[in-house]
Amino acid sequence: MVPRPGQNYLVKDIRPNPDLYGPFWICTTLVFTTAIAGNLANYFSAAGKFYKWQYDFHKVTFAATAIFSYWWLIPLILFGILWWRGSQAKFSFLEMLCIYGYSLAIYIPISVLWAIQVSWLQWTLVVLGAVLSGSVLLITFWPAVSEDNKKIAIGLMVFIFIMHAALAAGFVLYFFYVPSAQSDSTVTNTTTLAPTTTTMNSSRENLAKLQNPVQAETDAKAHTSVNDVKDISQKSTNRENKENDGKRESKFHVLKKEYHKNDTDSSPGRGRNVTARESLGKEYGNKTMK
Repeated sequence: MVPRPGQNYLVKDIRPNPDLYGPFWICTTLVFTTAIAGNLANYFSAAGKFYKWQYDFHKVTFAATAIFSYWWLIPLILFGILWWRGSQAKFSFLEMLCIYGYSLAIYIPISVLWAIQVSWLQWTLVVLGAVLSGSVLLITFWPAVSEDNKKIAIGLMVFIFIMHAALAAGFVLYFFYVPSAQSDSTVTNTTTLAPTTTTMNSSRENLAKLQNPVQAETDAKAHTSVNDVKDISQKSTNRENKENDGKRESKFHVLKKEYHKNDTDSSPGRGRNVTARESLGKEYGNKTMK
């Protein structure tokens, strides 16, 4: 589809013999070339890397939905607007389907070239395809709206071109654009070494906590209770040891005092002095009495 100034493609080539056979197979071919080339672009971006590539069949479904919806909805909208505005061109809906179906033919070879992962080349092809086939549509529909209000006529022309360019841009962004960051992260994830045993155990514990938060909370409380009991028992033992040491120290001072008192008494008190000394010896061993 190459624009030819002064020639209306619809009036000259389509109106004498409108058909849906050609537009249907153009759209069907575009669906498969876009989906296949999109998967090839994904494969080329992962070539030579540790990445298990798989064919994405959803791209076929999405391509068919987008292309056939565009082929039917946009002509239907334009047909309704021209009928509402009372256009003198008298374009039929079948003729609009034909012109829009044939306008997509240029995207078939371009979709194959989009598989080349060169960003500036992809967007150059988007502009090239949109300008060439979009110009054909503008030249075709301009006589039908030129007699109407200028704002409405220009608005329709802008709408036709933007929708046609948006289709091409959508092809590139959805089927052929592969961000480098996503590719790097995919490779990194597939080539990461296995973690150590400690890390694995920690991960398992964290996973168990996430899966059963009630059990994790109960275990934490039980662990805290056991620690509290141990602390209380230790404190009680320390307190009892201090009390026993205090009692022993008090008894030591009493016996020591009695020993010194008896040591200064007369001879009848020597017996008590010996008794006190023996008690001190039994209780505290060979401590020096001063």
